[in-house]
Amino acid sequence: MKLSDIKYLIIFSTMLNFGCSQKVENRTLFIQAYGNSTFIRDVIKSIAPKINEIIKKELGIAPDNDFSFFDHKPYQRITLYCVKDVDEKNISLITSALETVKLEDKKISKVYATPKVEFFGDQHDELVLLINDPADELAALNKEIKFVMHGLNSKYEKKHGKELYDIKKSEKFSYLPHMGLGRIRMQLIQSNIKGPSKMEEIFERIRNQIKDLIIKILKEQKDLNIPITTFGIFKLPQRSYTWFGPEPMLIKF
Repeated sequence: MKLSDIKYLIIFSTMLNFGCSQKVENRTLFIQAYGNSTFIRDVIKSIAPKINEIIKKELGIAPDNDFSFFDHKPYQRITLYCVKDVDEKNISLITSALETVKLEDKKISKVYATPKVEFFGDQHDELVLLINDPADELAALNKEIKFVMHGLNSKYEKKHGKELYDIKKSEKFSYLPHMGLGRIRMQLIQSNIKGPSKMEEIFERIRNQIKDLIIKILKEQKDLNIPITTFGIFKLPQRSYTWFGPEPMLIKF
């Protein structure tokens, strides 16, 4: 092989590696309503140590062990619409389109917690509270945002020959108002299971005990109304926020 050919291969390899390192992964945006409920904040704070107790007892871990098996959500978030696989450089198109919805002027007053919780996600580790939307205020806003986003996507597709975002993935599930309370750290649980066992049976017992705990707490609440104080966008993988109005109450431990 000639020296000039070797130099060419080195330059080509360097350029290829540089191009791969510069690749920007697509983003996922969650357009959300944010609650400011004192009782939801108190519920999240009260269940965290109790969830740890449940899991430690199930795993045979000493109560005074400082393992934390529950990551609480920092805000009271109710997703209105999800935008999956959008290029970073096109996010400004979405935020501009959302300005036509005038989220900062929306008044939502009839949103309530229900005494129902489920585990969502591929690992069934996301603890969520189902939300009652009796006046269809959240559902109406979901439809309005969806209409705007579909219109924006159609314009983008006509101009660029491809979708702005993946509508099929974004709308994989029917709209169901819910609020994430936190995430159970399943890998940490798995790493603390001693001896031969049926892991899924252990996980299911833990999930059921957590559900029973929270349902009991919620049934004791007299006023389940969740005041909606602002709106925003939660962006992954950065885990950053953009607000359409004041920043909501942060849940701190």
